[in-house]
Amino acid sequence: MIRRLTISALALSLLAAACTYESSGTTTTTVVDLQDVPPATGPADLVLEDQRVEGTSLTLASVTMPDDGWVVVRVDQGGGPGEIIGISELLRKGVIARVPIPFTLPLTEDAVVHATIHVDADRDGIYTYEAPDSLIDEIATFANGEAATAVGTIGLLPPLQPGEATLEEQRTDGTSVLAAAAVLPSPGFVALMSNVQGEPGEVLAITELLPAGTVGDYLFVPAVPLRISGLVFLVAWVDRNEDGLFNPVEDDIAVRVDGSLAAASAIVTVVPLEPTSISAVDQEGDGTFVNVAELILPSQGFVELLTDAGGVPGERLVLTGSRAAGTYEDITIELDGALTENTLLWVRTIIDFDEDGVAGPEDPFGLVQLNGAVAQARLTYTIPEEEE
Repeated sequence: MIRRLTISALALSLLAAACTYESSGTTTTTVVDLQDVPPATGPADLVLEDQRVEGTSLTLASVTMPDDGWVVVRVDQGGGPGEIIGISELLRKGVIARVPIPFTLPLTEDAVVHATIHVDADRDGIYTYEAPDSLIDEIATFANGEAATAVGTIGLLPPLQPGEATLEEQRTDGTSVLAAAAVLPSPGFVALMSNVQGEPGEVLAITELLPAGTVGDYLFVPAVPLRISGLVFLVAWVDRNEDGLFNPVEDDIAVRVDGSLAAASAIVTVVPLEPTSISAVDQEGDGTFVNVAELILPSQGFVELLTDAGGVPGERLVLTGSRAAGTYEDITIELDGALTENTLLWVRTIIDFDEDGVAGPEDPFGLVQLNGAVAQARLTYTIPEEEE
């Protein structure tokens, strides 16, 4: 190792070199080149706190540099500093807060590390301290003369990669949304989120804590049913603080292999089934038409007229054409075949869920309220007897 003058010896030599002499009326001044002055190695200080990191870097809470130099991080080996895994950028003299140290290779497991301050002894801006041959850039010292080294435990955060999320366009009555798939690189959550200017916003529904892996065809049930069609997001989240609870501040969105966020968006078309209402009063006629007093449709739909089957709707007699959402009064339903006797009839609504203008087997009935009864009404239809 190249030895340096002690601070006291250095001070005396500088004092002597900088003295001004007067002889026979002549004044002589000697100028010292600072490049010839060895850098100070102390007092230095550094604070390395235990921390959890991604595995690619750590952060020192603070560093006090007695002169320009570096902080070097080594992995622990048998209780002492071993192989170098990270070196800071060249740090200037003074106190510096939050100093990042990038790792040359990512850590793959938790580790104990040693952080040491080295001064740029030869002032070339290049770190040189390779035992046992090149020990140029010396280790700085604390105020007590000990080597300026700190030890800390580095824990790895749950990985954010590789994550994925897939959401397809779909129709819903607002009570549920089907997620195609999501991939969690670590235990976490999958959230259905609103759209705020093209970005995920409020959480509409979220899974319980799920293990790492693939989640497929998950049916989300929002606490508040969706009422408006629009863009929604499916987002894969990692439980970064590992407390089993979703926290949008402390937890992080998973990341795809390409570095983008594991979030997908799609247009969800809401076709509400409620509130639907239909009413009809008992009536009489010649059997060629039936009157519906009032109809309220929350979405495009149809009205059907049915026979009575022991107190419940039976066979369909007539299906009207599709009507837009809205309120209607005094609707006349014409019968293809005239009724010939007094009878009980039912009127009921069908929502044109796919909006194709056809009442198909998958189109649902209109509901009185959310998860409520089918909107339908029974009436007595009387055909007056002919007078003789």
